[in-house]
Amino acid sequence: MVTKNNCRCDACGCTFVPEPKTQREDEIEYSFFNCCKAYIVSVIDAKLRRGIRKDRTLAEKLNGRASRRAAADVYSGGIAIACRL
Repeated sequence: MVTKNNCRCDACGCTFVPEPKTQREDEIEYSFFNCCKAYIVSVIDAKLRRGIRKDRTLAEKLNGRASRRAAADVYSGGIAIACRL
């Protein structure tokens, strides 16, 4: 039975739920899942991992700033007053 989260193997035709795995060889990290053959999802090196961490940190800071800004909105008599942080 094929459901939304199942994959079908190109080699043997069976369906399976992918369980992502990670393997690192020196500076290269592979993300993949497999049945009777490996399906590579991504290949990342050390430089790209640093960039991803930097982007995540920036996104977290921006999300925090947006939620603080929304919390700082004060409604008085139907007039919205936004406080900049």
